[in-house]
Amino acid sequence: MKASTRYLLPAAAMLMAFACDAPTDAPSETALEPSSQTLETSMPAAPEPIPGWGVQPDSAPALIPADLSLATSDGASLSSEDLRGQWTILTFWGLWSEDSIADLRFMKALDRAIDQDPELNFAAIHVPQPGNEIEAPYGAYLSLTQGLADQGAPFPTAEDANGAASSMLGITSTPTYLLVGPDLAIEAQRGAIAPDETDGIKSMLQGVAEIKKQIVVSP
Repeated sequence: MKASTRYLLPAAAMLMAFACDAPTDAPSETALEPSSQTLETSMPAAPEPIPGWGVQPDSAPALIPADLSLATSDGASLSSEDLRGQWTILTFWGLWSEDSIADLRFMKALDRAIDQDPELNFAAIHVPQPGNEIEAPYGAYLSLTQGLADQGAPFPTAEDANGAASSMLGITSTPTYLLVGPDLAIEAQRGAIAPDETDGIKSMLQGVAEIKKQIVVSP
């Protein structure tokens, strides 16, 4: 009995020493990584597209310059004060631009539809041909009035003669449609309608109604 006890005690001591020296188990992978559910809930929700206007930039809206003042084809003028106090779809287009000419029938329809809404206005600005602002600002036409008459555009169009207004607002393609609020803030922007006619006049006006609900404009 004594002999067996003598051999068992060293063996037990060796086992205890081995257990102390053995490395502890590494944490499991799932414990180190956050769960997919946590990641999903921490990500910001994607902005919802606005009917007729698409997804808008998540940033403070730009403003129409307070000193905007352009002569129009009917001998009047278009200024920031004309836009202030009402909602306006402001269209930038060019007689030299094939995309603008393709969209012209939609501009005409939009102008007619807006005539039925006392709370919405339509205004157009002609952008000169880039690189030919002096030599051929209207493309093949000699003047803005000649081009409007030939194309049957019924709405007065302001002339951004040197392209300064469109450049200041970051207009890089024609046509471009801006939705301008009563405080001159640009609340939405979109490009040509012609490439996707299903996303046309009706959806644009629905989008205007949605945006007006979401935005409270200071008097």
